Amino acid sequence: ARFSNFANLPDPAADNYDYFLNASGSILQRYFHYNGPEGNSPPDVTDTNRGNTTLPSVEDLNRDNTMNTVDSYYEYEVELFPNMNIDNSEYVTDVKSFSTTLANGQELPVRWLQFKVP
Repeated sequence: ARFSNFANLPDPAADNYDYFLNASGSILQRYFHYNGPEGNSPPDVTDTNRGNTTLPSVEDLNRDNTMNTVDSYYEYEVELFPNMNIDNSEYVTDVKSFSTTLANGQELPVRWLQFKVP
C-alpha cells in the first residue's frame, strides 16, 4: 500500500499468497503463489482460504519463542559493477527493468537484480 505506484506493479515484492482453490488456471498456475509469505496465515480461515500455515510470518525462524542473541551468519562478497545482468554475473538470476514516475512527475528508470548465492 505504501508504494502502490512503484514500477506499475500491483505487488512489487511478488510475495502475495493465494490459496490454490481461490486461483484459476492449470494446476501449476493455481500453486504459483502458494509460497508467498504475505497473507499466508489469514486470521479468518474458511474452506476456500485456509492459508498454508497457522503460524504468523515472524523472524523467529526456529520457533523456540526466544530472541536469539548469537550473531553467527555467513558472509559473502559479491562484486558489483555497472550493467550487471544474467550473462556477466554468476549470482544474478533475474533482472527487471521498469520506468516509474516520481512524486514530482519526473520519469526515472528502475532496475532490480535478483541475486542467489549457492
